[in-house]
Amino acid sequence: MKKILISAITILLSICSYSQITFEKGYFIDNNNNKTECYIKNVGWLNNPTEFDYKTSLESEIHTTISVKLVKELTIYNQDKYIKRTLKIDRSSQNINNVLSYNRNPEFKTEEIFLKVLIEGNANLYAYKDSRNQRFFFKISNSPIEQLIYKNYLATGSIIKTNNYYKQQLTNRLKCKSITESNIEYLQYFQSNLEKIIIKYNNCMQPEGATNKQLIDKEKRDVFNLTFRAGVASNSLNTQNTSSLMKFDLGSQTNLKIGIEAEVILPFNRNKWALTIEPRYQSFNGEVEYENPNSPFTKIMTVDYKSIEMPIGLRYYMFLNNNSKLFVNFNYVIDFPLNSSIKIVSRDRVTFEQEFETRYNSSLGIGYKYLNKYSVELNYGLSRNITGPHFDYISDYKSISLTFGYTIF
Repeated sequence: MKKILISAITILLSICSYSQITFEKGYFIDNNNNKTECYIKNVGWLNNPTEFDYKTSLESEIHTTISVKLVKELTIYNQDKYIKRTLKIDRSSQNINNVLSYNRNPEFKTEEIFLKVLIEGNANLYAYKDSRNQRFFFKISNSPIEQLIYKNYLATGSIIKTNNYYKQQLTNRLKCKSITESNIEYLQYFQSNLEKIIIKYNNCMQPEGATNKQLIDKEKRDVFNLTFRAGVASNSLNTQNTSSLMKFDLGSQTNLKIGIEAEVILPFNRNKWALTIEPRYQSFNGEVEYENPNSPFTKIMTVDYKSIEMPIGLRYYMFLNNNSKLFVNFNYVIDFPLNSSIKIVSRDRVTFEQEFETRYNSSLGIGYKYLNKYSVELNYGLSRNITGPHFDYISDYKSISLTFGYTIF
């Protein structure tokens, strides 16, 4: 069953990675101001793109790859817009795990930058992100674009300090009665926070609204889902004494699994990736006899196993259409036993008894979701030694489950 599930996941990933190559209506303007209406491959860039694929006809099987060095503007209608400008950008490292500069001031370099347009209005907000850093830029009306300054640096004694000059920049430029000192004072250098303050300014200056559609569409994106999940699991367990050939096969049984899954959709690659965590209840109870050919006495093993499993997973969605999508999961599972124990009785007396400890394993899953509301998943739990390293017995606990879900929000 494990091989079948892994093979199915591999095949689906191969098929869907091909089928999900979506080209969407847009345009680009080259360095000679020639505008090309076309269909652009929308991959949901995590970093600002360095190149992109396009084709002039949606039915065409041939596409062209072009470097952003050759274009000055790129737009996918109602979704993404990028513009190229020559600007001063601070390239000093912001990662406190890397070597920081002792210079408090930004270390500007003049470069051609491909900026993502986040908001357009009386005030515009832009973002630049590469593998090292993320920078935000803004402009008011017809003023030039400038970077919002935020910089971590080293002070005397290798103490990490922060230059938050972006707050002063916004205080100086966002002059509007609806924006207070506290709005700026507690403003963090995150995209969502900066977007909110720019929107507030634009709404103040032009109450009828002047923010771009890209942001509005983004705000409608689900970023968190809570799903009630219940299903049936076929669990199997066998154990073996580490110092003898004595084995106990408790077979398999079908039990109920029930849990609540929290899902966070990651903000890149067009909502295809998500992180999940799902506290869920599961159980296994069994009893088996072992007849020793060298002894007239039988041994009876009894297992009373109940636990809260905590799968922490990475999920990948494969969109079939606007209403349907497949997904695959990989989970790291932490198992918390609840008053669970294993016991062996021989000649009417207990010869071995031990409570279970927290254990770990992994699981693989494949599922289908409809209308972002209803879901079904087939999940295979890889082998888990539920008896732990301190026992005289090692165990092999496996499960395969079919789970149905209803997304609450």
